[in-house]
Amino acid sequence: MNSKLLFVLVCMASFVLNASAQFSNSGSSGTNTVGDNTGWTTIYVEWNPSSFHGGDGYRFYNNGEGKGSAGFNGFSLGVSRAISLATATPIFIEPAVALQYSTKKEGYNNYYDDYDTSARLHMLSVKAPVNFMYKYDFSGHPVSLMPFAGITFRVNAWGEVNDDGDHDDLFDEYEFKRFQVGWQVGVKARISEQFIVGGSFGTDFNEIRKHVKVHTGTIMFGYAF
Repeated sequence: MNSKLLFVLVCMASFVLNASAQFSNSGSSGTNTVGDNTGWTTIYVEWNPSSFHGGDGYRFYNNGEGKGSAGFNGFSLGVSRAISLATATPIFIEPAVALQYSTKKEGYNNYYDDYDTSARLHMLSVKAPVNFMYKYDFSGHPVSLMPFAGITFRVNAWGEVNDDGDHDDLFDEYEFKRFQVGWQVGVKARISEQFIVGGSFGTDFNEIRKHVKVHTGTIMFGYAF
């Protein structure tokens, strides 16, 4: 897993644990404010640190058969709905829809010492994650932990590579595929009913282009109502 993603996940876990301890020390021994099993809607933003696995490990548009990886960044804006599946058990299904922008810069001087220029990938995708989630409540604590697992359907709607002034279509010139399906596992924390933070990791089942698959991490922050 990407070291930056691991660092952020550790910081988030520390934040949630500290918040839980502070709320516990506040003396609330009565009702758990997030202990209900009703559903909720979340508007959220995500950072998606991701990587292409395969190719030659660097050039995402090379048809090599190596086992390297090349990282890129994504950012998402979405909305989800947690739907209760059982009255007495806090099990939920959470469908969502989000818009994701991905970008990667590739410097040619990584390969040619006398050729100092770069290309940049841009891609816009619409994705629809569907997760199954269990909510753990803690008596007297307005913090709930929610581990989840699920699949994501993603349509890559637009993409191009800006290469030294040229704008090349990602799907025609570089044979990227438009439809991806992948899996993810992760955990979220719901704090004082309104705020949700979380992280996940997953990979695509199918290749985005020949010999190349996408691995995706997620750090999210949302507002629930």
